[in-house]
Amino acid sequence: MLKTTGGFAGAGALGMLAGCTGGGGGDGGDGDGGSTPTGTDSDVEAVSIGGTPEPDDGTETAEATEGGGEETARIQFLSGLAAESGATRAHVESGIEDFQSRQGNVEVDLQVVSYGDRNNKISSTVAAGNAPDVAETGATGIGFFQDGKVVDHGSYIEETEDLPDNWTGATREAARFRGQWWSAGQNRQGTTMMCVRPKLFKSAGVSDPSELETWTGFRRAVEKVDEEFPDVHAFEATGAPNDLESYWGEARTAYTDGADPWIRGDPEDPEILVGEADRTDGMIKNTIDLAKSYSSQSAPSRNDEEVPPLMLTDKIASMTSCLATIQRWKNVKSDVSFGWDGDVWTGPHPRLDPNYGEEFGIEELAGHEGQHGGHAWALLTQKQVFESSDHPDVAWDLAYYTNANESFVLPLVGEIYTSLPSYQPYHAKLLEQYDPVQMHQAQIEAAREYGPQYSVTGAAWDLDGTNQLRWTDLNETISQAMAGQHTVEETPGLVRERMLETLGAA
Repeated sequence: MLKTTGGFAGAGALGMLAGCTGGGGGDGGDGDGGSTPTGTDSDVEAVSIGGTPEPDDGTETAEATEGGGEETARIQFLSGLAAESGATRAHVESGIEDFQSRQGNVEVDLQVVSYGDRNNKISSTVAAGNAPDVAETGATGIGFFQDGKVVDHGSYIEETEDLPDNWTGATREAARFRGQWWSAGQNRQGTTMMCVRPKLFKSAGVSDPSELETWTGFRRAVEKVDEEFPDVHAFEATGAPNDLESYWGEARTAYTDGADPWIRGDPEDPEILVGEADRTDGMIKNTIDLAKSYSSQSAPSRNDEEVPPLMLTDKIASMTSCLATIQRWKNVKSDVSFGWDGDVWTGPHPRLDPNYGEEFGIEELAGHEGQHGGHAWALLTQKQVFESSDHPDVAWDLAYYTNANESFVLPLVGEIYTSLPSYQPYHAKLLEQYDPVQMHQAQIEAAREYGPQYSVTGAAWDLDGTNQLRWTDLNETISQAMAGQHTVEETPGLVRERMLETLGAA
């Protein structure tokens, strides 16, 4: 029996490392502000499942029941992915049916809850001693891990033999907290990328995307578009605090080899770079300067899901908060084409070059060089198995299935929710089986070529105050500067003050 329940009421979700706090969802996987539908309590359905066929792809799962398989194991699974759209919900339901048939004598109660409501729901059930067996907790689950509410995920991971080595680096980084595995991983990740409207850039004299390789080349191109098309916003900053992952991606391009631009060192005594490191402060100023120079008045409150319709109607020419979710673009234009000769072209964030700071008046960046990079979303669908589960082995098997089963993951990331599999062996299979469009392929290739540069912002800090540091101290302060509430010059210092206050309170 598969029973699905939608629409848990709840408002004012706890601040979380794993998702946005203002956009209602997580279309990108780590809080990109995508809208997520929420059902109603009457949205309950039962689907009968017959037979117990053998797995068709060699997948092995743990025993579902005790007593020779006579007792049915009933587990609850709380999912935000299933709330993303009708297509993702249908896919999750179908996957659970397949999982049940493989296991035999298993019933899964699928609880569907939007990411915006998830924190309240999961926190209240855990506090009441009624936690689900397995849930997509996101990084809110770090608190459950610290409180001893979840199983020892490390022992399960070691028993799989293929984990954690077959996870992407970003997933491995996100699933650990101070050296311990606090979660069971996730099924997909996204990365921030640069997106442009090719016809506007070509008309302004930019003949080839190679001209956008560096920040100098990109900004020169943006200025050409700005001069050629005064009614077009040549670059639009997605500057709402919950969508400033674009800045996180930009900041990494001033560094190389995955170096963290903000906080490093021992989490008991962290080193704060903001306010003291030229490259870090320069990229904060660069993000604000780009917004003020080329973006619309809406930039401080702009969410990234608002950009595709504006770009496809020639109101915006470029952005740096592009994802591989091509459905966003197809919802605006069903026959949208991708590539330099298409409607939209996607590439990695420009890398910092030594000339940029001097030419464009950001002295902290002068003479410095970096590498392509971006922010990787690898937290929102991190799953946890709870200690209170009567069937933790079955709950782990379900988490593993939804994260690493080929028949579940590949259609999800290849067709329904285009993104990068967190299970690395599927990268090549994705390219072979789905022939991704340029936007999707560019993100896969960028993550493969510049892997360490696509990290999960904040995950490596291993700090209890990471939520506040990312979403408020950094993003909200930068957004305020875009809105003119304080100057560009004083912003790095303000961010530093707020970070130190947060860490002192923590």
